[in-house]
Amino acid sequence: PVPFPISAKLATQSTQYPLEVELEIIAKNISNIEYRAENDIIKGSIDEINLNSTITMVQIIQEATQEISQEISSTGSMTVAGLKVTNLESDFNGQLKMGWQDIQSALASGNIKILLESNQGHLGELLFDSVKLSSKVDLNAAQLIGRGKLYINQELLAPYTFEYDKANEDLEVKLEKNLITHQMFNHYLKPMGKKNRLRLNIAAGEISHSGKIKLAKKLLFESQFDVNDVLFQFGENSVHGLRVEQSLTSLKPLKFHSNLTIDSISFSSGLNINNIKATIDSDASGAVEITSLSAELLEGTLKAKSIKLVSENLDSLLVELEQISLTELFFFIDIPGLYGEGEMAFVLPISLEDGSLTVTDGSFKAIGDGLIKYNTELGADQVNDNIALKALENFHYKSLDGNIDYNKEGLYHIKLHLLGANPELYDGYPVDFVLNLDGELSGIFKSLFLTGNFEEAILDQVKSSELKN
Repeated sequence: PVPFPISAKLATQSTQYPLEVELEIIAKNISNIEYRAENDIIKGSIDEINLNSTITMVQIIQEATQEISQEISSTGSMTVAGLKVTNLESDFNGQLKMGWQDIQSALASGNIKILLESNQGHLGELLFDSVKLSSKVDLNAAQLIGRGKLYINQELLAPYTFEYDKANEDLEVKLEKNLITHQMFNHYLKPMGKKNRLRLNIAAGEISHSGKIKLAKKLLFESQFDVNDVLFQFGENSVHGLRVEQSLTSLKPLKFHSNLTIDSISFSSGLNINNIKATIDSDASGAVEITSLSAELLEGTLKAKSIKLVSENLDSLLVELEQISLTELFFFIDIPGLYGEGEMAFVLPISLEDGSLTVTDGSFKAIGDGLIKYNTELGADQVNDNIALKALENFHYKSLDGNIDYNKEGLYHIKLHLLGANPELYDGYPVDFVLNLDGELSGIFKSLFLTGNFEEAILDQVKSSELKN
């Protein structure tokens, strides 16, 4: 018994060779389709299948042996409406249309046209409002040769060709190089930005992709992804001149190599990071590893090596900042009345655990002598009553160093040590004092990238600090 309504019509057009048979099949409400694959179950249903075909049978007599054989070919079409397929990786809801011409029973000749369309759904992590796949396949005795196009949200994602070798049972699919539109990328960036409460947008530049998939005894995968002079905006910040060359050779385990350069990243707070260069690879376990990273900021340099990302975690990373301009650093921090001259070096051990950034036992120190001037807006009486504030009005330091810690709860601690003198205070007698700064992310760290103000935290510590002489 058939568990769904089906009707069939069979009509013979001739009683002599060549014989022609008209076939029509209609099936409706096909449900509970299930296919069990490795570690997955594919489920589906179909509203209606409508098949029409003309089957032609030709009698062939071999001249040498006078043996009689029959050759059967088919021309027709089929529509599968209301096709629904779901599994762990995909959700498809659409229709399939097929048309074929002179297909022999041995699949040795003829051609097939396929059109697959779907409404809103997803393929893996790829969400779509619409998807359209069109193909044309030509058959011969040795191969199936095809070509087609894949559209996502009415945008061309990948023109492709494929070949199937019947003898070796090898399938090779080539994705031709294609420019991917900004609209398509922004479509997929939008939910990412919404999740992180940050507007993400690609405003300029070119993004292209090409690839090859070969299925023989094992799956072979090659992909080339190129980004050229892209302007990428995230929130009120922007990335200028983004260029990426990435080659992908395996999905499981993940194997790829990328070269990345960025002209500049401009943060809304006024911080600019320039000439960013990075090499990114996957290791034997499939973890992402940045094998080298360099950049320029605050008239100095940033360097880091061997940055390993596992899931959402970042193993301990040592970031080194060298020759950082104290003038530019204070200008960026933007505390009214604070000015500095000199160069600084930072060593910051950074980790990322469950999305939380931490700095453990970070350190910083001045490179040589320098100058700090802090003219607070407090009244003259308050300044004169506090030796630390008086010293900082024109402090020529011989030593400036300290430590920095920041935990995943968002609490930071900075210990700042200053040794030097104010020529106008105690006839330039040496002064040695320590500042301890404690607070939450909204105090000092958040202000590095937003427009926060931590003048009050520093001022409170200066007022309560003890000077040594």
